[in-house]
Amino acid sequence: GNYNEIGEGRGEGFTVNVPLAKGTDDAAYLRVFREIVGPVSHAFRPDLVLISAGFDAHLRDPLGGMGVSEEGFAAMMGILGAVADETARGRVALILEGGYDLIALERSVAEVLRVLLGERDAPKELEGDADYADAVIQKVKTQLGPWWSFAS
Repeated sequence: GNYNEIGEGRGEGFTVNVPLAKGTDDAAYLRVFREIVGPVSHAFRPDLVLISAGFDAHLRDPLGGMGVSEEGFAAMMGILGAVADETARGRVALILEGGYDLIALERSVAEVLRVLLGERDAPKELEGDADYADAVIQKVKTQLGPWWSFAS
């Protein structure tokens, strides 16, 4: 959805869309997770973090058209895992739902699970064009500002 599609009625402000362009890479995804997904998720304080674990954003995926690597998925899991640890007593569930390059899918799932199980640390920095996401992030923050607080 678009950044201005934020829900309606009692659900207004609870739909968070971050529209990213084709080819968006690890660094931009990580910035979105750090500046939008993580803060909103922490503030929401879920009892359970339920992840629709789709891997079609992988750079090798024939359908997704994005530029995320195994390391990018591991980094995103690190942020979501921290939300689960800090708000949901570590309760997290992942449901595999997409990814159409089987090698990329296998490797991505393995890295995500390694982070989830504590076998490795999530990457803190990733290569790519994180600055690309800044304009979209700012639009999302502006739209969601009445409901959520974002650190400057």
